[in-house]
Amino acid sequence: MLKDRDILRKKMQKMRTGIDGKIFKDKLIFDCFFNMKEVSGFESFFVYVSMNDEADTLRIIEKLLCLNKKVCIPYTKDCTMSVKRLLELPQNVKTDKLGNIYEADILPTVDFDCDCAVVPMLAFNNRLFRLGYGGGYYDRFLSTFKGFRLGLAYSEQLNNEFAESCFDEGLDAIVTQNGIIRKRGAL
Repeated sequence: MLKDRDILRKKMQKMRTGIDGKIFKDKLIFDCFFNMKEVSGFESFFVYVSMNDEADTLRIIEKLLCLNKKVCIPYTKDCTMSVKRLLELPQNVKTDKLGNIYEADILPTVDFDCDCAVVPMLAFNNRLFRLGYGGGYYDRFLSTFKGFRLGLAYSEQLNNEFAESCFDEGLDAIVTQNGIIRKRGAL
């Protein structure tokens, strides 16, 4: 097992950049996401805004808004992540290096818990723990989150070279282009 997560992060970023057929794979992830029985029952979603070569969330956010679901996004500033309510998806979405939509700071901060959190990752293991970017923002968020925890990734991101730490928060399911991977015993 690799102990140095920074080396693994670099390896996984390079691997993810080289994944072929992302547009087609993003469509399959989109379809799997909306075919999940849990998704149709949820009213509110906390969804990361995809950037660079992450599994695409912009189409997911757009459809959730069209379905009149409450959509919230992360806003990270000064080492703290807050939850902002997104009422519409801006045209030509642009993000900063932390994945913040420009001008998201003016969006209202939410005062409710979302039913489902959709989180990004560089890798995931077969125990449904994710390897993030190293800032700890999502693990801190998930440590108090009571809803359904869902990751989006390409199946190529499965990597068992890392062991989770005491700070890592597990997921309930991960959606890939090949289907839904669920925690054992989960529906």
